[in-house]
Amino acid sequence: NSASLADTFYVRKDTVPAVVTNNIASGDQAWRNAAGTAYDLDFTDAGGSLLDKFQVKITTGASQTGTLVTDWADNNTGISAPAYSADWPLAAGLWDLLREGTNYVSLRAYDIAGNITFSTDAFRVFKDTTTPSVTDNQAGDDAWRSANTGLYNVDFADTGGSLIDRIQ
Repeated sequence: NSASLADTFYVRKDTVPAVVTNNIASGDQAWRNAAGTAYDLDFTDAGGSLLDKFQVKITTGASQTGTLVTDWADNNTGISAPAYSADWPLAAGLWDLLREGTNYVSLRAYDIAGNITFSTDAFRVFKDTTTPSVTDNQAGDDAWRSANTGLYNVDFADTGGSLIDRIQ
C-alpha cells in the first residue's frame, strides 16, 4: 500500500540581509546635553522574511575601538515589516551610559530569517552634560561710569567638550 500527499510542506528561504540607509544630514555635529534626539536611519529587507530588530553598539573610539560603552543592545525589536523608516532615539537607558565627549554608534539589523547586516560607526553622539564654569577674579568695582571704560577679570571654562558658545 502507498499514499502520496502533494505539497506536504514548503521551505522559505531568505539569504538577503537587511539594508541600512543613513539619512543623517552632514553627520550631525550637534552637542547634546539630554536624551531624546531622534536619528534618521532607515532599515529595509528585500529578502521576504521581514525585519526583526536592530541593535546598537557604542564605543568611545572609531571603528569600535576605545572604551566599550555598551555591547550589542536591542534598540528596536519585533519590527516584523519589510521597512522601518521612522526616526528613532536611542533605547531607554542607553543615553545614560554614553560617555562625556564623542560616542560612536554602530548598528546591526536582523531579519526574521536571521540574516545580519552591520553598519560600523553609523553615527556619532556628542555628549556634554558638564556645566561651564565661571571664575570671578574681580575684587569688586564701586566706580560709577558714564562710558564702558572698565576692565573685568572673569574667567570662563568648559571641560565637557562642546566648548563655550557665548557669554552674556
